[in-house]
Amino acid sequence: MKEHFKIELDLAKNIPFVLDAVIEIGIGIVLLVRSTTVDSMYYLGVGLVIFGLTQLIRKLKTFHLTDSDLIIKRPLLPFPIAEARFPISSIKEIRFNNIKGRFGGPHLTVISSLKNDDFRIETKTKNIDLFEIELKRLNIKTERNGL
Repeated sequence: MKEHFKIELDLAKNIPFVLDAVIEIGIGIVLLVRSTTVDSMYYLGVGLVIFGLTQLIRKLKTFHLTDSDLIIKRPLLPFPIAEARFPISSIKEIRFNNIKGRFGGPHLTVISSLKNDDFRIETKTKNIDLFEIELKRLNIKTERNGL
């Protein structure tokens, strides 16, 4: 399986997400350490640690384009459940959208005959341009809105 293109983690673009998760985890740990009994602060600490770890795992993604699949991986979770796979033959279109609002930013939407899914794509515009060229080389229709 030859890999045509790969978008690695761009830490410069992901720093706000990483810092947000680290702060949540840090506050959660402080609350856990300061709780002498199992009380509401203890449960708040546990909740913040779990929420921070979940956000960190969900936000960081790599994109891999091979001869047969488009694969979106979450590198901090090394299990098959953290991987979304789209066979090239089933992909109808890929859209690159710039979404406004709280959960906005650059998004990649995969429309396929099996399932549709949306992923935030934090990378440089140059990487998106190269990714789009590789998708077109594999005869996948692409559309760009605001990127």
